[in-house]
Amino acid sequence: MVRRPGGGRTGLRFVTNADLVGRAHFSSFFGGTTPSSAPQRDSWIRSDDVQVSTTAP
Repeated sequence: MVRRPGGGRTGLRFVTNADLVGRAHFSSFFGGTTPSSAPQRDSWIRSDDVQVSTTAP
């Protein structure tokens, strides 16, 4: 597998058929609805190993 930054990848296209995946959304959330569920200290998440592929795994 050749690793490249996602912004530098070419040849990808989103489908126009409503039955297939047309876009992806990546999000993370830590916590809850009250101050007691907040993290005790500053926290980070690394999301630098997300991969997009044009072939099945």
